[in-house]
Amino acid sequence: MSDEDRTPHPQPTYGDSSAPWWSPAATVTVEPPPPNDPPAPATIPPGSRPPRAGRLVAVGAVALAVALGSGLAGAELAMNRDGGSTPAATVTSGTVVKAGSTPTETLAKVAAAVQPTVVSITVTAGSGSDEGSGVIMSSDGTILTNNHVISAAAEGGEIEVTFADGSTATASIVGRDASTDLAVIKAAGVSGLTPATFGDSDSVDVGEAVLAIGSPLGLEGSVTSGIVSALHRPVETGAGSASTSVLSDAIQTDAAINPGNSGGPLVDASGAVIGINSAIAALSSGTTGQSGSIGVGFAIPIDEASRVAKQLIAGDTVTHAVLGVQVSDVSGGGARIEAVTDGSGADDAGIQAGDVVTHVDGTSVEDATALTAAVRAHQPGDKVRVTLTRAGRTEKVTVTLGSAS
Repeated sequence: MSDEDRTPHPQPTYGDSSAPWWSPAATVTVEPPPPNDPPAPATIPPGSRPPRAGRLVAVGAVALAVALGSGLAGAELAMNRDGGSTPAATVTSGTVVKAGSTPTETLAKVAAAVQPTVVSITVTAGSGSDEGSGVIMSSDGTILTNNHVISAAAEGGEIEVTFADGSTATASIVGRDASTDLAVIKAAGVSGLTPATFGDSDSVDVGEAVLAIGSPLGLEGSVTSGIVSALHRPVETGAGSASTSVLSDAIQTDAAINPGNSGGPLVDASGAVIGINSAIAALSSGTTGQSGSIGVGFAIPIDEASRVAKQLIAGDTVTHAVLGVQVSDVSGGGARIEAVTDGSGADDAGIQAGDVVTHVDGTSVEDATALTAAVRAHQPGDKVRVTLTRAGRTEKVTVTLGSAS
């Protein structure tokens, strides 16, 4: 079993055994919104514990949700980088972003250079359609996007891609991975496209300015800006459903993003893609179910997205690092080991049922989702230092991570 295989159990409330300190009646919702409507999160049973260390808490009668963008109904994250004068930087092949005399000019030039690398994606399936965004990876039409944007096409739907110049092309699915919410598609009969430049998400700092480009609410080529609000957020979307995904080390931003941004790029001040916009926290009223950007969004780090995309393009089964355990949340923080798979890395390292994992390679583990995210930030075969408590004692063990598809 993998870290994703969690034992069902009542979850504690935020922080301890009492209700969230700022609203006893609050609940947290996590779910992909329905197609073609604003994201409408579903409620987790009362008493459920909001995610810690970057998870989200509801206020009053309004539920705060992590909502997975779903096509046109999908919303996600946008960020914007500090707008001071910057050195000349090559953004895409043949395109150079030069320093502007003011922050506004700099960001405008970055946006102009990056927009040709972003596409709008429309999926028609059955009687409806979904819409999202994508990032061009190659001049002949290989495009990176979110799995939830194109998943309906896997059941017989059709994909149409609209480029920055207004031209369109049909596209087919190259591969997709629901657990990371990533997919690669290929536009037919195109050439000479401008590929995006991928940056280094490990070098991103909190406070950096970023831009998000995509098609929110069908408005193609929209640009929003903000800052990187936080890093290493473990975010789970679609909890309890077949489409559950965990964003490992998600980048949090306050840039405005809305339905249709899903799959689009989060870029830094040089125009390099540092993340794929994938989810938002949404305020939703219990009566209308309406939700939208509240300035809390999440992007998949481009280092992880690029690794998964390469596996999909090669036709390989996407693999993820695992400890080889079943886990559950712990009141007060940590992930309790409920069961250990025989012969797994955890088993070989001596991890036992009842142990509570608190850190992985120095990264704090607040709950089961955080443990999954911390492990998935590594590669199968990596050795990680796991800190755990056992019978009141703190112990550290080294685990060689296994592989699961």
